[in-house]
Amino acid sequence: MERDDVEGAKAAALYALRLLPYAYITGDLADWNAMSREGCKFCASVTEDVTNLHRDGGYSTGSDIVVEYVDGRPPSGGREYFEILIEGTVMPSVNVGGDGAVLEEFEEGRLTFFVAVSRVNNSWVIYGVDTEDPDE
Repeated sequence: MERDDVEGAKAAALYALRLLPYAYITGDLADWNAMSREGCKFCASVTEDVTNLHRDGGYSTGSDIVVEYVDGRPPSGGREYFEILIEGTVMPSVNVGGDGAVLEEFEEGRLTFFVAVSRVNNSWVIYGVDTEDPDE
C-alpha cells in the first residue's frame, strides 16, 4: 500500500475488504473510518450497520472474503480515483443481537466488488464501493 500506482491501489482495496469482516466481528471501526472518504455511501452504511449491531452487545461471525481475482485501472476520464475490481467468495456469517438471538444469517456467495480508491496525503481513501452478484 506504500505505492501510489495501480498495485498500491489494489493493495488498498484488498485491505479495505479485509477490514469489513473485522469491523463486523469486533465493532472496531477506527481503521475503516480512517480510510473512508466523506460522502462514501457504502462506507457510511458499513459504519452505521456495525455501530447498530454492536450498540447493545451484538456481534457478527464469519464473512471472510476469499479473493479469486483482482484487476485495476488508473484514474482516467477526469476521475481522481483508481478503479479496482475484486472477485471473490464471501463466506457464511451470522449477526447476533446482544440478547444472543440470531438477527440475520448470510449464506456463502460469490460477489464482485468495484472499489474506487485514491491516494490522499500519502494515505489511501475509499471513494466508493459497489457490489454485484456475478451469478445474476
